[in-house]
This record gives sequence, C-alpha cells and structure tokens, in this order.
Amino acid sequence: MRAIFLNILLLFPFAAAFAERGDSIDYAVEAAGSVAFSGTNAPYYHVANRQGLSSISPNSGYLRAAVTKKMNAKKRFDYGGTVDLAGAAGFSSPFIVQQAYGELQFLCFDLMVGSKEYWGEMKNPSLSSGGMVWSGNARPIPQIRLGIFDFVEFPWTNGWLQVKLDVAFGRVTDDRYLKDEFAWNPKWFYTEDVYYHHKKIFFRSKEDKNFIVTLGAEFTSQFCGIKHSYNKKTGAWETEGQQPRFKDFWLIFISGQGDEMSAEGDRANSFGNYLGAWHANFEYKFQNRSRVKGYFEWFFEDGSGMAKRNGWDGLWGVEYNFGKKGIVSDILFEYLQTTNQSGPVHWNPDDVLEPNITGEVVGGSDNYYNNYYYVGWVHWGMTNGTPLLPSPAYNRDGYLCFVNNRIQAFHLGISGQIKREWDYRLLASYRKAWGTPYIPIPEPLYSTSAMCEVTYSPSKLKGWSFLASCAFDIGTLYDSNSGVLLSIRKTGNLFSY
Repeated sequence: MRAIFLNILLLFPFAAAFAERGDSIDYAVEAAGSVAFSGTNAPYYHVANRQGLSSISPNSGYLRAAVTKKMNAKKRFDYGGTVDLAGAAGFSSPFIVQQAYGELQFLCFDLMVGSKEYWGEMKNPSLSSGGMVWSGNARPIPQIRLGIFDFVEFPWTNGWLQVKLDVAFGRVTDDRYLKDEFAWNPKWFYTEDVYYHHKKIFFRSKEDKNFIVTLGAEFTSQFCGIKHSYNKKTGAWETEGQQPRFKDFWLIFISGQGDEMSAEGDRANSFGNYLGAWHANFEYKFQNRSRVKGYFEWFFEDGSGMAKRNGWDGLWGVEYNFGKKGIVSDILFEYLQTTNQSGPVHWNPDDVLEPNITGEVVGGSDNYYNNYYYVGWVHWGMTNGTPLLPSPAYNRDGYLCFVNNRIQAFHLGISGQIKREWDYRLLASYRKAWGTPYIPIPEPLYSTSAMCEVTYSPSKLKGWSFLASCAFDIGTLYDSNSGVLLSIRKTGNLFSY
C-alpha cells in the first residue's frame, strides 16, 4: 500500500508542471472492502459494472488514489489526464493501474492516449444493467482514441443535426492473468497479445428542444494475437497466430478479409472477431424539468444480426427522471434478450476453405461473445459487454468462454435522496439462462439479485463520503450469495493556478 502513495506523490510535481493559470489538479482517495455472509462468490451487484475494480472473491478490498487534471470544453485548446492506481487484496492482481491517460482537445477534435474508464453509450452508469458492446464492467483497455467525443453541430443544419464519432486502437493487458488463472487446464485454450479496435458514429437532433432523438452505431473487434492450445497426442502446447502488421490495422478498420498470413477463420471470414450494435434513444423533456426516455441497443455478431435476423435480441429500456431530488429521483427498467441468436443453425460454405463445397447460407447460432480463436469478449476475466451474461471469471474449470449466453433478463434501478446528505440506489434483476447455441442445457438456470446502497456525504466534512451496500443472489446461476460492501472516499483540490 505504501508503494501506491509513493507513486502518487511522485506524480504531483509532474502534474503541476503542466498546469497553467486557471487550471486545477484534483485528487481522490478511496478505501473499500467487501465481505460475504454466505456463498462462494461476492454478490453480483458488488462485482458488476465497477470498471473491473471488483472481485468475485467473497472477501476483498482495495486502497485507491488518483490525481486528475480536467479539460475545459470551452477552451479552443486544452489538455488533461488522470493517473489512478490501486492496491488490492482478493483481486486478480495486487497492484492495478486503473487509469493512466492523457488527452488533448482542439476545437471539436479530441485525442486520448492510455487507459480511461468508459461507460455504455447513452446508458445511466448508476442505474443501467450496462451496454451490450461496452458496459463499464471490465478494466479499461489501453488505447489511442481519436475523434469528436462530444456532440457538435453538423454544418448547415442550424443545430438540428449533431454528430459525434471516434476511432480507437488498443491492446489488452491480461496476458499474465490468462496464463496464471486458466492455462493449467489442457482441455481449453487461451490467446495472448490480442489487439482491440473500436469505432462509432452517433447523430442527435437539437438538444434544446423538448423531444430529442439520438441514433447511432458502434463496432468493436479483437484481432491478431497468439493462440495457445494443448495437443493431446504430442502432450505439448501449440501456438498459431501473428503479431500485427500495419496492413492488419487497415483490414480491421475496413472489415476486410484476412490473407495468407492470417488465421484460417480470418481467411474465410472478415479479419478479426467483430461485434457491435445499433442504438436509438428517444427522450422527451416536460416543463417541470422531468424527462422520460426510451432506448434500445440491437446487438449483432455478424451480418445476420446486423440485418436484425436475431429477432428481439437486444437491450430495451425506459427511464424516468423526476428533475429534482426526492425519495425517488430516477427510475429505470430494462429488458435483455439473447436467446434468438439468428436461429439455431449456422452454415456457410464460404467458411470452409474448399472449392467444391456448396449449399444454402443459414446464418444462425451467433454464439454471442464467444469465438473459436479469441476465447471471449472479456478483459481480465470480466465481460466487456453486459454482465447479465455471466463472465468467464465465474468458470471454475479454466474455460475462458461464456457457458450461458442465451438468457432473458429483467433489470430495475431506482435512485433518490432519503434526506439531505443521504442518497441511495436500489438495483434488482432476474434472469433465466439456457446455455449456448452449441451447448444448450436441459434445465434452465435462474438467478435473482438485488442491492441496496446508501451514501452519506456530510456538508461539514467537505469532500468526504461514506458508502454502505448490502446485496444478495438467490438461484442456480450464481448460487446463493450475500454480503456487504463499505467504502470511504475523500476528494478535493490539490493545486489551483
């Protein structure tokens, strides 16, 4: 723990050296611990959507410290950044670089380099179950991201059309974790040195009107990497794959097909492991400052999902914000379905690298979040997408893929203020799982999870907050777990100029 504070202290003069008049350097220090009363895992809501800074272990804790220089969006040119470090017990690693990034803005253009926490597009990070492409459930991926991060007016539309977009390339950081936690079981495989790509574009109508429409799409992928699999005949681990070439970054950007240097599956299909979603958000603002919005995220793994041949699969939500603090300030309900997956059968003769094989294309069994080469859509064992699909970290046999990606789930979130200085949020969900398209289970598994969290922020102790949370799981999907989570947090200004 002492090492964390020494690292933070060494960063103070560095941060101050880059500050200018009118800037400020802020700090945050937090201590948190989770203790289980029953069960083999920490309760679901004490793990999910915490940017990967959580553990499925029944007892765990961390000490965290960060310094931040925020950017001023009103400036034509500005810069910012964060260094956010943690020491942990009961986690997948004892020392965590949670965030370490720098960013620049010039006019409407933005650049971010490093590891930064992101939440699901157009989702309430406090109440939502999380986005299907990216939810804020796993640790940040170090990357270079370039684009227009906030909505700007499209030329010649008088503000009626606004746009934001970005493109990112990065690399995962969990190679050692995969070897240590999962490579012991020769039945499975793992892939290291995996690279990451993301791109999105969103359009929004005029923000100051009562009715606002936002439409968009995001695409993400894994590419390159070295796959390790165990050969039972020879009794040795074998490898395949490649380190990225400049050409590979271009192929993944345009969704091109692999060449003779690529893995077999990448030669038959698009290069890399793709997934994405269509987004829509409809919001209406009332005169009393309350607002209601409905939204959906239509998830896809391939062309059949992009063409919406996967039925009602996706995340559907509605949220009502009362526009003021009260016993109930915000309420949200979401429905998630991943059972269709474009049908039960997949067959495409182009997938087989043989010229004489033909047949009608049947694009089903999309097998969400799973891939024959890149194991699962995960980082440090936790799904990058919705945590309502149980992450591979819960697998006890070293299997890195998702064993239950066909589910139906209902999620409820409520937040409000009990009285001044006392805030709360309630989260609850019910889900039913049927295995995967390739390995279905005869009897569905189910789980009911709930959490009550209270935060006390005394006005007499500026910058201090105290949080207490109680959560439980009941059912066969996560077993039955219960426990508490406590945290103390202090924020403030370190330097001002």
